[in-house]
Amino acid sequence: MRKPSVYLAFFAILLFSSAKAQERSDTASAIRAGAAGGIVSYTSTLSKASSVLARSSIAGATGVKGTIGESVASKVFLNNMLKESGNWQAISPRVGPQGIDHILLKINSKTGLPKGLIVGESKYNTSRLGMTKDGLQMSSKWTNRRLEALGNRYTRMATVSKVQPKPLLGAQHELKVTLKNGKEVSFWRSSSQDSWKFSGNQSELAEAQNMAKVYGQYLSSAGKGLISYRSRLFLIKPQGNDIVVTIKDASKLDTVGSMTKLPQTGELVIKDAMKKTLSDDAALEFARKLQKQYPGFSEKECLELAKDISKQAKNIISPYGKLEIAKQFAANAGIASAVAVGIDLAVQAIGQIGSPEKIDWGNLAGHTAITGGAVFVGTIGTQYLSLGMTKLAANTGMFTALSKSLGCSTTLLTSSLSSAAGGGIISAFLAYGYYFAGYSDLNSANRMAIAGATGSALGALAGAGTLAAISAWGTASTGTAIASLSGAAATNASLAFLGGGSIAAGGGGVALGSAILTGGVVVVAIAGTAAVMVVYQCYDQHQETERLLELGKYFTEPGTIDAMIKNNSAY
Repeated sequence: MRKPSVYLAFFAILLFSSAKAQERSDTASAIRAGAAGGIVSYTSTLSKASSVLARSSIAGATGVKGTIGESVASKVFLNNMLKESGNWQAISPRVGPQGIDHILLKINSKTGLPKGLIVGESKYNTSRLGMTKDGLQMSSKWTNRRLEALGNRYTRMATVSKVQPKPLLGAQHELKVTLKNGKEVSFWRSSSQDSWKFSGNQSELAEAQNMAKVYGQYLSSAGKGLISYRSRLFLIKPQGNDIVVTIKDASKLDTVGSMTKLPQTGELVIKDAMKKTLSDDAALEFARKLQKQYPGFSEKECLELAKDISKQAKNIISPYGKLEIAKQFAANAGIASAVAVGIDLAVQAIGQIGSPEKIDWGNLAGHTAITGGAVFVGTIGTQYLSLGMTKLAANTGMFTALSKSLGCSTTLLTSSLSSAAGGGIISAFLAYGYYFAGYSDLNSANRMAIAGATGSALGALAGAGTLAAISAWGTASTGTAIASLSGAAATNASLAFLGGGSIAAGGGGVALGSAILTGGVVVVAIAGTAAVMVVYQCYDQHQETERLLELGKYFTEPGTIDAMIKNNSAY
């Protein structure tokens, strides 16, 4: 008669090996789900929903092309060429509908007094001069009235005594002056009902008041016809990535009566201008538009977003609607899906090491297809979730208080929350996808979903924490503290920092930083997922030990084994 210990050993080995095989399968599937969740979760952060939202709101909006036209004329022609040929200062005031795009004063380097004046108007592409109650734009009557009114405003600045720093976006009215040391300061107010303030230091106020008075007298005299000035029209037309600026003499407008008949004084072809960064003034104008549309964003975030989307003029001019957003999200999803499939295959290959069983190619292909498809769909969904949460926060101010208490931007917070949610959803999607495909049982699917969601959340938290830490203590390649940035600009600077600095500084730039961060997020997600599965396995082993002990008690009772043998022999 066999001893009870022999039967106990046999049953124990059978149960343990079976459990271990199932544990390896479940853990591998959970790790794949966690890795996929980590990839999906962080794709939403790297896709920068805030920039997508800002660009879709600004691109093609009324007045944007005019702003770009003014920016190109000011930055490339007026500021650069005229400053090189003489000490010209662009004052370009913001005082409501005064209507003149460009006003430049030539300053005597010794006395600091104006000795020349150019007024200019920019028209983008097919835009034409408009008719007003003062006559045709850039006609002598139209221009003179505005110069005289502007001169009177400058003269009134000589009485301004309140000194207060200018807000980032709040100065809706602004009159600039340049001090003798070359510093540009301004008088500003938030609205026509507000009082004027001075943006410089108290010690600079007296000089600024004097310069404002001088500017005012000079402009008023020009408006009254006592001082001659040049009048130019800049016709700005894009040609591919280039911009052609045709310069015409607008002082002849009263004589010829039409802008098409104005004599041409020059033409510039600005190579790759559509790929260049717009001026700070243009970005500031876009930031004002964003703040009006999205009051939930801070001034700082609006300005950084505007700078981010202004890096290429083409980004702003090109329409950017729902189809373009879908294309961008689909491209990101394709990359995420390819990475997830690669990790999935690697995990399955590692699982085959040391296994005596042949590779089940059908099973392998099934798992891979589910992973690739789920990650593709999940990544698109997560990006739209991030975009929706960002838009909600921008419109309503939701999460503003929480982001301040956490010391991060609203955009980073919404991105992190949507990342964690998306990672959890895709982990569940994969876990139950395996179950319905017959690759696991329901209990295993439940565990995979929980483990994958936990790992994804930990990965998203690690990624957001890394960016937040770099933002708090890191320095951009330009030497600027990343903490002084926000939104997409802060994210880009943090990623470049992680990549060893900008490409121009010899580092790997944003691309390498993104790869490192994404890889780190996936590693954390896998580790978190595996840790949860280890907890489950420890629980299972504990339960199995308890079961074996109970089974051992049963088998060791007198007559139990003989009764089992007798019963089996009856069959």
